[in-house]
Amino acid sequence: MSNNNLKKPYFFRLIFLLVLIISSAILYLIEETLHDNKRNAALTITQKFVEKLDDEIHYAISSTTSLASAVKRYNGNIPNFDEVAQNILYFHPNVDALELSKQGKITHIHPLNGNEAAMGLDTLASPHTKVEAKLSKDSNSLILSGPLELVQGGQAIVGRQPITLLNDTDLPYFWGFAISVIKLDKFFNSDGIKELNDEGYSFTLTKNHLTTNSQQTIFTSEQPLNGDPETLSISLPNAHWSFNVTPINGWHNLTRLFIGIFLTLIFSTFIAKFFYRTFEQKQNYNYLEQMVGERTKQLNEHLKRLQLSVSSADQRLFELDLQSQEILVSNEDTSVSGLHTSGQFIPFSQWQENIHPDDFKHVRKSIISLMFYKNQHNFEYREKMPDGHWSWVQAKGEVIERDQKNKPLRVTGVLNNINNNKQREEVLRTLAESATKESNEIFKIIVRQLSNFFDMDMVLIGIIDEKKPHLINTLSA
Repeated sequence: MSNNNLKKPYFFRLIFLLVLIISSAILYLIEETLHDNKRNAALTITQKFVEKLDDEIHYAISSTTSLASAVKRYNGNIPNFDEVAQNILYFHPNVDALELSKQGKITHIHPLNGNEAAMGLDTLASPHTKVEAKLSKDSNSLILSGPLELVQGGQAIVGRQPITLLNDTDLPYFWGFAISVIKLDKFFNSDGIKELNDEGYSFTLTKNHLTTNSQQTIFTSEQPLNGDPETLSISLPNAHWSFNVTPINGWHNLTRLFIGIFLTLIFSTFIAKFFYRTFEQKQNYNYLEQMVGERTKQLNEHLKRLQLSVSSADQRLFELDLQSQEILVSNEDTSVSGLHTSGQFIPFSQWQENIHPDDFKHVRKSIISLMFYKNQHNFEYREKMPDGHWSWVQAKGEVIERDQKNKPLRVTGVLNNINNNKQREEVLRTLAESATKESNEIFKIIVRQLSNFFDMDMVLIGIIDEKKPHLINTLSA
């Protein structure tokens, strides 16, 4: 497996995209649920207001029907108009004024105070009222007009009920209108409007214009609509009103939405990195496991070959752990070393007990030299064998592991039993020291026999003159 595959961001991008899609879908569902809940709450509070408004408007314009009935009862001549009108207004508190318009001209107003400017107005001829007044006359039906700018000041919605009487020949004829005036500022200054404002809603009340079919605003809140409104309808005589409502801050909380989007991106990035790191660690673990397995197999094969060569050459392997101050010696041949570790690391002190006292300082200096001055070093010392006798051992060591500061951590090497070589050297040294010129021939015979006995190809024994060290007096060869 190549490590370059781990650096490719495709896996990270895929996980990021999947988590982002899922998180975005969840965020969308949450936002839509909150949006629906908000709309339902707006509909609940608005429904109550609209139902109340519908009832009040129908009840208010019913005052024109009551006034028209009184006119018909008196056959167009009401002797006590103010009294009749006052009684009607008592039961219709939302109506500001009642008027009679004979043949389209206003002839009676109650209360007259403040409304004098409207007296004598021809509703069938005035540009602001003639279209709807004529439509009401021709259809002989109640029509709700407005909002209108009153000549006496202010805005109002006006209900016109056409009055038809019979003449002397019992034929119907148009007498005029019974009119109710409902001023907007009074009518819409109610608890329902205040509640909508307090709950944080903006709203408009609109109607379709009878002639242009355009939307005409009847009443609106101080704050404009924000977004797609919820709309409730109010059906009135010859009119269709719409009450539109939205939260002042809109249906969606933009701050919450942006925070949600930001958290979604953070969450998606975190999850993608988590899965990517997990995947990467698993890939690295599998890669390292494979490499370790291959390396272990190679080391085992190398160790088997080394152990085979060591066992055939009277040698033993050793390993020094300089951090734990422990040593491990292989158990192939107990004649090479007197130390038995049974395949386990043992303390240095136990190994030091087997070193000859005269060689201890030399061994210590050699190990220090190996650690700090040389990567490889050979040294000789005497070691106590299992039967108690001392045997010469040659150690060949090498530093195989160091830390970042180049401090040695581990040393490995082999131990050779060189006791026989030492014995041969000692015999030859003894013979050399006892040799004389008179016994030269005998000495040669003895050296030759020793050479054959010790299986040596060549033996050279000579005497070095102290005055002439560059010259060697050969005794035997």
